[in-house]
Amino acid sequence: MSATSVRVRRHSTSRVRLPAALRSEAVKFFSLPLPRRLWVSAVVLAAACAALFLMTTGTTQSESLDELSQTDIAGTAALGIDAATLVAIVVGAWTVGAEYASGMISTSVTVTPSRVRVFSAKILWCAAVSVVCGAAAEAAVFIVAQAILLGNGVGPLDVSDPHLLRVIVGSAVMVPFYGTLAAASAFVWRSTGGAVIITLGLMFIPALIGVLPEAWQHVLLPLFPGPALHSLSGTAGPGDAEFVSPTLALLSLIAWTTVFLCSASAVFGRRDA
Repeated sequence: MSATSVRVRRHSTSRVRLPAALRSEAVKFFSLPLPRRLWVSAVVLAAACAALFLMTTGTTQSESLDELSQTDIAGTAALGIDAATLVAIVVGAWTVGAEYASGMISTSVTVTPSRVRVFSAKILWCAAVSVVCGAAAEAAVFIVAQAILLGNGVGPLDVSDPHLLRVIVGSAVMVPFYGTLAAASAFVWRSTGGAVIITLGLMFIPALIGVLPEAWQHVLLPLFPGPALHSLSGTAGPGDAEFVSPTLALLSLIAWTTVFLCSASAVFGRRDA
């Protein structure tokens, strides 16, 4: 290969900008059936779980639907978003981990030498798709909840209530948050499984802390993103061990996201693909 062709090749690859890298991620997404099927399954699973939780309140909460407040009903239905979040974690981790498993990540780095652009494109695309999925899952959960309430002769959810709207909208944040952290973790662990385990651990550690003495819960729970998400959505309130103010909850989520993204970017930038 001549020196001229080498310079031309370097020049062509160095001109790959972030929009082009994002289009490449979009092509991968729409050309592979698995991620699309998983995102659709996340929405369906969210609706199914919301229906299950709402129809079994007599068993799980010892109260029928007509005895629950609208906030409690919305919070119960929002548990379906937890199911969608589990799928988002798997898809986010797979988006990056599958490229390491197949060796495609090396091709991506060759085509786009700037690792910052490769990293940014994958994270931004994963976050964007997760936001859409979270919104779709929340819409499906809301429609199912309204249908079940009307079918049981209970008044529909009043979306004009600011607190109720906060529960509905705030719960959907969980999907893109954990999905993005899973994608970032895959850059660190270079595997889908490792990223899923780390992200699920972060998600479920607060449940383990819940068995500790209450004094320990008040100290430890606010440190984790799960309680911050619950506080932000209004499903955790003053007096709950996991409650923090909305401002602190938002700062906590920003801090966790920053730590994961900066760590992943640093590792990806230093290590061979």
